[in-house]
Amino acid sequence: MKKRLILFLAITVNLMIITSSCSKDDYESLPTFTYNGSTYRVAPSTDNLLAFGEAYSYCSNYSIGGVGEWRMPTRDEMVQMYNSRKKIKGFKKGGEYWCDAGLGIYSDYYFYVSFARGGEVDDSWYYHSDKCYVRPIHLEVQYQYDPIEVDD
Repeated sequence: MKKRLILFLAITVNLMIITSSCSKDDYESLPTFTYNGSTYRVAPSTDNLLAFGEAYSYCSNYSIGGVGEWRMPTRDEMVQMYNSRKKIKGFKKGGEYWCDAGLGIYSDYYFYVSFARGGEVDDSWYYHSDKCYVRPIHLEVQYQYDPIEVDD
């Protein structure tokens, strides 16, 4: 007799990690944006300005609704967030937001996106000790359901 099993194969590598007993509804209530075919959840903006290292650590340690594995957005993701700002909401008026992108040989300088200058990214960089806001993002997990047959 054969039984039909459903295996859940994660398409993405970045899986949700349970880190607290918060409600999953807290996580699912966060806004989303889509970039390159993937959907991301966006955490609220920090209340305080942070230096790059502080912002990076904040993103890496962020957890809500029991979901960890958050990160700082890349330049392109931050620009997409800017373009989706009416849907995402909650950006600081005129705020500048860190991106996880350095200037190569100038390793102490990092890009940011300015909401005061229309999402400008070209030549917009700060020294690592300068301060900006940050909004962690989390890649939504997508599943593919593949039935397989196994013998008893």
